[in-house]
Amino acid sequence: MRIGLDPGHGTAGAISGRDTGTAEYAPAEHELNFGVVAVLARQLEAEGHTVFVSRAQDPDFGRVFTPSARGRWAADRDLDVFVSVHHDGNDNPAFGGLHGFYDNEGAPNGKALATQIAMALCGTLGIPYSSYGGGGPACTWPQGHLGVLSGGANWAVTGAACLIECGTMTNAADRAIIRAAGYYTRAAEAIRQGIYTYAGLSPAVVVPPAPPAIVVVPAGFTEYMALYSRGPAVRELQRLLSAIGYRDEAGDPLVMDGDFGPKTLRGVQWAQARLVDLAGNALDQDGIVGPLTYGAIAAQALVGALLPPAADEPVDLGLATVATRSLERALWYIAHDVRERPMGSNRGGPGTGQPADASVNAILGRWFPNEAQPWCAAFVGACCIHAGLAHLPSWPPLVSSWRDWAQKQVTAAMPNGLLMDPATSRPRPGDLFLFGDRHIGFVVSYDPVTGKIVTAEGNFGDAAGTRRITWRGGSITHGVRLSALE
Repeated sequence: MRIGLDPGHGTAGAISGRDTGTAEYAPAEHELNFGVVAVLARQLEAEGHTVFVSRAQDPDFGRVFTPSARGRWAADRDLDVFVSVHHDGNDNPAFGGLHGFYDNEGAPNGKALATQIAMALCGTLGIPYSSYGGGGPACTWPQGHLGVLSGGANWAVTGAACLIECGTMTNAADRAIIRAAGYYTRAAEAIRQGIYTYAGLSPAVVVPPAPPAIVVVPAGFTEYMALYSRGPAVRELQRLLSAIGYRDEAGDPLVMDGDFGPKTLRGVQWAQARLVDLAGNALDQDGIVGPLTYGAIAAQALVGALLPPAADEPVDLGLATVATRSLERALWYIAHDVRERPMGSNRGGPGTGQPADASVNAILGRWFPNEAQPWCAAFVGACCIHAGLAHLPSWPPLVSSWRDWAQKQVTAAMPNGLLMDPATSRPRPGDLFLFGDRHIGFVVSYDPVTGKIVTAEGNFGDAAGTRRITWRGGSITHGVRLSALE
């Protein structure tokens, strides 16, 4: 199936400010929505579905993405199923429950989808239905139309679309369930069950297209974990990452606070880039901890640190090539909230409490000390300089300069240079992608099942960020095999 997932909120407001959704309690609604979708998307992709996610990073406050625009985004993708994931809030703390919404009574597919997902969530989480529409599992929005459902095409014809409020954050009973360890995994699995029931599929018989010969669920693995997960399982993950040698940019082990934040995310991606699973296969560098990633990290912890630093030596993240060291720097910029300040200015200093070099001004300053300029290519150049790339393009802040440079970098393994044709190549972590002469960024990972890459790029929505895009047949015109360099 072609499935669209929308983690609600998490972008700039249509008029001003940041659209966080319900934010009276931590984590904010946009964080919860993204955490559930991150786990759900990976599960569905592993089972062979084509999955589209409306925003591939959280938060994405650098762009405006209204509910109606999300509806149009979904309608343009010829989806079989579209689910917008939310968590409700209410001024009355006694109001609680979960609920499904569909656009109108002339959209029976949306009604059926919303009903099945709400029923699955109720049975899995133990959260009752809210009082919307008289207390059943699903209804239309009482105050008219929801933009995310009505902003696109006629969903009764093109597919099934619904919005799901997974619970009410301002209700104490619901909040206790939502904030419990393992919530993302449980909520994602329930939504998956609802989708499958609607589509007439049996979750029990759907398997990944190319599973390993033996799937081992390692001892100690209790739940899927992703950005914004919380609880004892995350605390143990942080301990294991420190045990195998991961250190943050200050050279410190992870704080075992049970909070899966940007530092833990970078630690997971660092481990995924260096380890293999128990069957000897490379790990996806998606920052999501499932049984394969957890098993690899736990097994390495039994052996010892990957990088035992000497007491008098600076800590080195140990990424062995220019490409992977450059990628680590790109992820560092993303984790340190590098963005234009003000947005749209093509300039900007660091965020509050961030280091001075974590800024657009620092990235551009090597070439444009005082001038505002588009900075995607400068972002790549700054990362490669930090990684020690000896021979740079003639003018790194220009996208076409990277393409011309790649054609001239002839190696024994790449006699025709480093330029790649997406139609006949598969990228590796740290390689580059180009949209003609308009845009450039890094490849974080490539999924051969979906044909999509996860990116790390500058000047994306006026910020450093990441997203999931198609490698072949989309906007990417060229790749650069930066990973071929030592």
